Amino acid sequence: MVDSYICTLSKVRFEELLRKRSDLSLKLISILSSKLNDVYSMSESIAYRDVKQRIMVLLLQLSHRFGVRSGEWQTVGVKMTQHDIASMIGSSRETVSLFLGELEKEGVIKRKPLQINPALVDTLMESV
Repeated sequence: MVDSYICTLSKVRFEELLRKRSDLSLKLISILSSKLNDVYSMSESIAYRDVKQRIMVLLLQLSHRFGVRSGEWQTVGVKMTQHDIASMIGSSRETVSLFLGELEKEGVIKRKPLQINPALVDTLMESV
């Protein structure tokens, strides 16, 4: 957990702020574009990939965004439950549990803390 501050702005004040601070506008566009790209990627993944592949894609995305590299392993710096993963990839918790177990047996991931071997994921994804 990180301490956070929340502030509110009216729509008019927010638009005024964006007009005055072009750097802020560009940053906001960048963040929104990234979020849109993530949603597009995940919807494409749900439509065309099986559950195991969707899990690997999600873990790769999380490791690239929040991961810390240590040798060939990348620790995913976000705590997630199997239910969270299932919700994000459009699956059930039980199915996610099954495939996380398979990925662990294959040496692709380690649990507690969640670590991923990106090279092995890439190899598995290419073989499909």
